[in-house]
Amino acid sequence: MEKNNGNRKLIIGIIIIGAFISSLNQTVMTASLPRIMTEFGITAGIGQWLTTGYLLFMGVMIPCTGYLMEHFSSKKLYLVSVSLFFVGCAAAAFSPNVYLLLLARVVQALGAGILLPLPQVVAFRLYRPEERGAIMGIVGLTTGFAPAFGPTFAGWVADAFGWRSIFYIMCVLAAFGIILALLKLPDEKMHSDGKLDMLSVVMSTIGFCGLLTGVSNQGNYGFSSPLTFGPLLIGIVCVALFAIRQLRLSTPLLELRIFKNRNFTLGTVLLIFAYGSMLSVSTLLPIYIQNLRHYSATISGLVLLPGALFLAILNPLCGRILDKKGPYLLSLAGLVLLGGATFSLSFIGTKTPLIMIIIIYAFRMLGVVALLQPLQTWSVNSVESKFVAHGTALMNTVRQVGGSIISALLVAVMSASAKTGGDMKGIQTSFLVTSVIVLASLIACAVLMRPRKAAAVVTAESSSTAESAAPSMQGMSSKQAPHIIITIAREYGSGGREIGLKAAQALGIPFYDRELIAMEARVCGLPDDYVETTDERISLRNTAWDWAAQSYGVFETHLFDTGNLSEADRLYHAQQRVIQQIAQKGSCVIIGRCADYILRDEPGCLRIFICSDPTQKRRRIEKEYGIVPEKADAVMKRKDSERAFHHKRYTGQTWGRPSNYHMVLNSTLLGIDGCVRLILEGVHQS
Repeated sequence: MEKNNGNRKLIIGIIIIGAFISSLNQTVMTASLPRIMTEFGITAGIGQWLTTGYLLFMGVMIPCTGYLMEHFSSKKLYLVSVSLFFVGCAAAAFSPNVYLLLLARVVQALGAGILLPLPQVVAFRLYRPEERGAIMGIVGLTTGFAPAFGPTFAGWVADAFGWRSIFYIMCVLAAFGIILALLKLPDEKMHSDGKLDMLSVVMSTIGFCGLLTGVSNQGNYGFSSPLTFGPLLIGIVCVALFAIRQLRLSTPLLELRIFKNRNFTLGTVLLIFAYGSMLSVSTLLPIYIQNLRHYSATISGLVLLPGALFLAILNPLCGRILDKKGPYLLSLAGLVLLGGATFSLSFIGTKTPLIMIIIIYAFRMLGVVALLQPLQTWSVNSVESKFVAHGTALMNTVRQVGGSIISALLVAVMSASAKTGGDMKGIQTSFLVTSVIVLASLIACAVLMRPRKAAAVVTAESSSTAESAAPSMQGMSSKQAPHIIITIAREYGSGGREIGLKAAQALGIPFYDRELIAMEARVCGLPDDYVETTDERISLRNTAWDWAAQSYGVFETHLFDTGNLSEADRLYHAQQRVIQQIAQKGSCVIIGRCADYILRDEPGCLRIFICSDPTQKRRRIEKEYGIVPEKADAVMKRKDSERAFHHKRYTGQTWGRPSNYHMVLNSTLLGIDGCVRLILEGVHQS
């Protein structure tokens, strides 16, 4: 196991090096942009293409990574992408004009587009759901810290050695990554079928380029100009055709069906706005500090440094908070800080003390760190394991392209406003529009990400009220909804099975508990009694062996194919298929087996958790299961820990957390019949 841990840390560490330099390269142009504008005699609207164009072509390349990661080993992908990045940096260092510099940035972006999602996909494949928040916090420390640190790094280098020296240093880092990968990164054989759909690549490239070009040109030419609405129209048509084609292909370039997952879609949309607002401010602040306040690029970078340090220090902490508390409060806090700080920036002027800018920007980065990596981890965690590569590619594509478009739009707002009110007015207006966008995201987050109504633990007082208000069981049966799914997760000895059975009888719908065991056994080819006795315990008992057996040398090869799954994984996938089939047939009550998570997007699904006081549980298991009193506590703790571990391993969620359920009922306070009445009332209200 220690060897396995060391190997996966080595793999992640090497791949993070490439991701770090590609992320760092996203924003190194911001601090040196004023110098480049002066040297080549270009406007801010053209100069911002050195950053947004880089991000755009990264976004164009990222859709291909889902296909590439299934057909080529990580070592080959890493070496090719870092080599492309090296060539692009060398070309940029010797560019005689802005056009060749922009072309060099495109070459860099082609390599970076593969490097950026690579550590995320590998981390999701190598680490269990309950470990992903922490490891993604570390990944985010590098890939999130790098673009925030970029302006500081670039500002100092540009002042001390000239802006071309930035790319000399990048070449050295890329060469180091290539050498390390050749010596230490393991290789593996890939066996996936299918071919790259070049028409999809062309459509996505033209579509995304058209959208960004149109948005960028709006600031210089106005919306009525053919140079604005022409590219926009072409971009919209190509993106629409691209989407239609992906939905019709059996092996699409991007699996757009993942957007049916509500959590993934919501997280991706919020990421677009958060990322776009981060990039726009990182672009505009150096222009404000250097061109309007006439400070050096080094000072410009130092102003942004404390915010970058906040991001680096707090990223792993936010990953751990995500594992324990979920994304809702983190996202709200992040959007409040991001919006408040951005709104404050809309009041800055030519006399504002730099210390004030430093403080505001630092608070703003606190908001960014609470948003980016936690939202991405939460969103990708919500998709099925087999779609992790496509989910990561899709999210990074939409985030990069959407963020680039929003950033370009905000720069265009600055350019348009500056024509009438001057550069200072343009920057203030852009910051104000950014804060409005963040406010809209905050409202969407508060309404749409809010955990569904959880009945928490219903007190004895609320029990009596519910009993008087609840309709009779017979009346409820006659009024039941056309399609009702009730999932009941329960603590051992809480009476959850009895509650579920009574609710099913009252509603006149099927009840599944031990009936599921025979179905799972048939799928797996195992005897019923084996599945019943090992179903949850095997997850805890064999975890160390399962993950140690997954050799680092084949970590990307059919990792989620049935033939390579451990016994525990086979059982989970069997119960997943069985539960989904049962839910499609009609109304029913399902006990345990992660059904609450498996059916989380099922319309009309009511998720219940039954808990009980330890004393009551002890009495119940002694009476019903014949367990001697001196062993009751140990058995109770063991069973509950097995269920909690099993649930966490396969869902990434905390078993029994109220935010994951519609109702959390205490059978000690309410009694069996009281719990049944509240469930029936919940069905009636839904």
